[in-house]
Amino acid sequence: MHLSTTTAALISFTLLRLAAAGCYSGGQSWPSDHAGTLSAIQAVANDYEKQGQLSKGEHHYTKEVGGVCLHFVLDNISGGDRSIGATEATDGFTKEFRGCNYGGDTSYTNWRYVLDPNTKTGTVC
Repeated sequence: MHLSTTTAALISFTLLRLAAAGCYSGGQSWPSDHAGTLSAIQAVANDYEKQGQLSKGEHHYTKEVGGVCLHFVLDNISGGDRSIGATEATDGFTKEFRGCNYGGDTSYTNWRYVLDPNTKTGTVC
């Protein structure tokens, strides 16, 4: 039984480490409207899904929530054209939002997710 507990703890730690976001250490924090931020993430994820096949490289999107400009980058790091479902994109961007106070940048198998909040300074978001 001790081996099972140790193994389970090691697996949990490994999974936690793989899912941990590469958080930014400072800058603009998230808008106070957390529901609006989650809604923006869902809208962007739906848009990425509708685009179909995404070429290798970065695909940018911005959305304003409560005076904060949210910058989204979905980077296809898989090597070829690939489509992404809204659920997968939502999950990736939500990890950057929920796990990081100032945004973050994390890569998984096929995608790199970047979500960065910046104060809107009179320019179009």
